This record gives sequence, C-alpha cells and structure tokens, in this order.
Amino acid sequence: MQFIAPPNLYYGENSSKALAKFKGERIAVVSGKSWRYFENYVEKHLGKDYSFIEAKRSSQTGEPTEKDVERLTAELKHVRPNYVIAVGGGSVIDMVKAAAIFAENDDLNWENFYNAKWKNPPIKIVAVETTSGTGTGVSAASVVIHENLKKGVVHKTLVPYMSIYDPYYTKFMPREVAKSSGMDALTHAVEAYTSNVENIVSDTLALKAVEIIVKNIVEAVEGNYDARVNMHLANMLAGLGFTNSRLTICHGIAHKLGARLGIPHGIINAIFLPPVVEENLRGAREKFEKIAEIFGISVDKLGDAIRELNDKLGIPNEIHADIDMESIAEEILQDRLMIFNPAKLNREDVKRILRKVFV
Repeated sequence: MQFIAPPNLYYGENSSKALAKFKGERIAVVSGKSWRYFENYVEKHLGKDYSFIEAKRSSQTGEPTEKDVERLTAELKHVRPNYVIAVGGGSVIDMVKAAAIFAENDDLNWENFYNAKWKNPPIKIVAVETTSGTGTGVSAASVVIHENLKKGVVHKTLVPYMSIYDPYYTKFMPREVAKSSGMDALTHAVEAYTSNVENIVSDTLALKAVEIIVKNIVEAVEGNYDARVNMHLANMLAGLGFTNSRLTICHGIAHKLGARLGIPHGIINAIFLPPVVEENLRGAREKFEKIAEIFGISVDKLGDAIRELNDKLGIPNEIHADIDMESIAEEILQDRLMIFNPAKLNREDVKRILRKVFV
C-alpha cells in the first residue's frame, strides 16, 4: 500500500518560517485579493526578492477557469521561476498547480491535461493554504472550471514540493469562507474514510479529522482562533486522507452542479452530504457508525445530525432551482469518483438523493 504526501510538510504556528529556505532563489508568489493580509508575514520569512503575480479568477464562485489558468501560465513563463509559492485557498493553489504544469509543457492541451498526459513535471510548488477546507495544499489533485462544469485531474506530480499549514493565515478568513471551507473539509474526511479504497493510514487520518471538525467548526466559523488552529490541522489531515483513498459521490455531485448553479464548493457539499450519507449507509455501515459515535447519535440519525450542523452554520439543506433530473443523474453516474463510492448506486438512487435537496 502506498501513501502519497508532500516531501516537505510543515504545520503549526509559525511554520511559515520554512519559507526562508527559498531566499536567493528565483521565486514567483501567486496570491489573490487577500494578499494584503499576508504580505508582511510572508516577507518576514521569505524576504522581498520575488515576483508577485495576482491570481485573477473570473468565475462567479471565485474558482479558476481554463482561461484564468492560461493567463497565469503566460505570466509564469515570463518570470520563469524555480519555485512558485501559492498563498491562498484551494482555488489559488489549484490554479497554480495547473499553470505550473502548462508552463513546463508547451505542447499540452486541455484534453491531455485532464487525462494526466504530460511529459514534464511542474515548476516546483510551495503551497501555503490560507483557508481550512480544500486540502489541496497536500493533495495530488487540481480542479478547474470547464464550460460551467468543474473538471479535475489527479496525478502524483501535482503534490506540492512543500506544503505549509500555518494557522496564522486563518485569522483573516471571513465567516462565510470559514463556513464553506470547514464543511468542505468535513465532506473530504467523511468521503475519504468511507470510500471503497482500503487504506488504514488514510482512514486513521480521515476519522481523526472528522472528530476535530465536529468539535471545532461552529466556534471556528464564529472566529475563535483556537478553534481555527484545530480546523487548519483537520483540513490538512482530511487532505492527506482523500489523496490516498479518494472522494465519492458527494464531490461528484458538487463538481456537476456547483459552478452551474453558482454555489460555493463547500456549501454545495454541505447541502448534499446528508442525503449522500443516507444513501451510502448500506455500503459502509460500520464506518458510518464510527462517524455517528463522534456526533453522539445512532447511525440512522447521522444524515439529520449533519443537517442540524448546517442549520447551526446558516447553510440551507435545500436548493430552489429547476434542473433536468434525468440528465443530471446520468452525468453524476458517469463521474469518475463513482468508482470509489462505498455503495453501488443506480439512476434511481442518484435521483432519490437529488429529490431530497431540490424543492
């Protein structure tokens, strides 16, 4: 059994001091509009000798489109850095991962990118995750919006050269971002633990992440710093978990509907997690029982417990929109993440999940 992780992983308060290792190198720093909060702290450790590139994103949800990646690729080719330091949430880091691949593979097109067919590894990436949900700072995945649908690729060369999980950055997360990213982390942990990929190391990390998140997410959303420190650790653990055991149908649904409906990724995961859990009970009941123990309820009430958590956080459990349920169900069934789902689902099963949400 293989366990994939960044070759250099730093976590905990002041772990950003590891950035000092790159002084004197040719560096590009890529960050979004929140850079103004982090600039002085990064420069405290890295120094001021770097090229800054803004991670401009054009989608409604703030996630990177193919055009955004192409624009960043051109800027990286202009700077030609030895290392690219991505400072931001999952959208920034996913965008950097994709651009770092394209920058080193001139003949690469998008079809081959999504099929992980490239010759040269990316520019070495240093991922400094500033939100507590995506886990992309330690993962082998990159997700990009393609024609209003989120498409992802998984390949070991997308694992960053160095990952830093310093909770300092989480001080500046708006409440809405803390809410969305926190529920994304919970979904990662639940799906990693219950997927049909058996990996005891991944299972251990994912279940611990569930425990930490359930105990801390409400206070973290309200701004409690100690809770945010814990959530940042849980985010890292969940990211390591799903990198090595994969995600399941909840993320398959989110990838199909999030960008299409303009709903942030973590929020749409939170909305669909309860009915997904209820449908998947038959495929991994013993594992869901362990998760239910953390919530302090019986396994048959787990879906409702997650709905109650959504209520506490101000996340709806329903979506008011018209969709073509037949075609959406078919799209979800064709998603590659269905391979890892703990229960074998058919079209009617998927439509039952959708009906519990769309009203």
